[in-house]
Amino acid sequence: MVKYGSELEGAANTSIITDHDQKYRTYHRRWYMLFSLSLLSLSNGMMWLTYAPIPNETATFYDISLSQVDMFSISYFIASLLIGFVAIWLIERAGLRFAVLFGAFMNFLGASLRVVSAVGAVRHYHHLAFIVAMAGQVLTAIAQPFFLYSPTKLSASWFSEQQRAIATMFASMANPIGIAVIYVLAPNLVDTEPDKQIPKLLWVCAILAGGGFVMSLAWLLLGSKPPTPPAPCADGYKMPFLKGLKQVACTRSFWFLLTIWGCGSGLFNGLLTLLPQFLCSYGYSGVSQMYTRHML
Repeated sequence: MVKYGSELEGAANTSIITDHDQKYRTYHRRWYMLFSLSLLSLSNGMMWLTYAPIPNETATFYDISLSQVDMFSISYFIASLLIGFVAIWLIERAGLRFAVLFGAFMNFLGASLRVVSAVGAVRHYHHLAFIVAMAGQVLTAIAQPFFLYSPTKLSASWFSEQQRAIATMFASMANPIGIAVIYVLAPNLVDTEPDKQIPKLLWVCAILAGGGFVMSLAWLLLGSKPPTPPAPCADGYKMPFLKGLKQVACTRSFWFLLTIWGCGSGLFNGLLTLLPQFLCSYGYSGVSQMYTRHML
């Protein structure tokens, strides 16, 4: 009887495993989606702090003050406050596909306007060039929340439980990597002849943004969710956005973490934005500034 019971138990377990394999699966397209989102986030990170490593050259190029140069970076902080909650809500309600496509379009349009501000007839009218460049910067700033808040949604919807951490890390680290790239590229490229090199720098950012936009067009066919969920938790109950927001607002530990993380993040981003100007006043070169910023 014991043997018979063991056989029944084994048969039951086999049935469950087979049913599990039939119900949950992953798709190869998830890696394409992860790479395209990462490329978009990387290009956006580069455009966020394009001008921060070269404040004096930017001020001369657009005939503006250093305070106006800071506005290029500060626009991202303002946009994050104004658009952040809207982006999270749209990702939840309209879907991941809409969020990525909208962000990719705004990112590419903003990058294109930045290039327009540095070439052609616009270049000869400094104040107009600055306005066009700032308009492009604001558009890329609006796109940023859609890239920063999409990785967890992508990994939860398309990746298995064993791959979620890797997928989230890969897409989330793309933005800081983009910042690191622009901090290396900008001082070395614009070290001499800013009038010629700044347009080239903007072209590099625009090409990456354009590549991400072209890759994102495939999301029109890929969809926000796979036909079959990759894991049981991906098929479970999802708390509505407003209900979740009310719940965390009533949690004391959330406010503690928000305060600590917010202060640290604000200090770090402020240093990234203003550190080059502090170092320039003491006579440090662009390359020396680059090494100092990378120590952060």
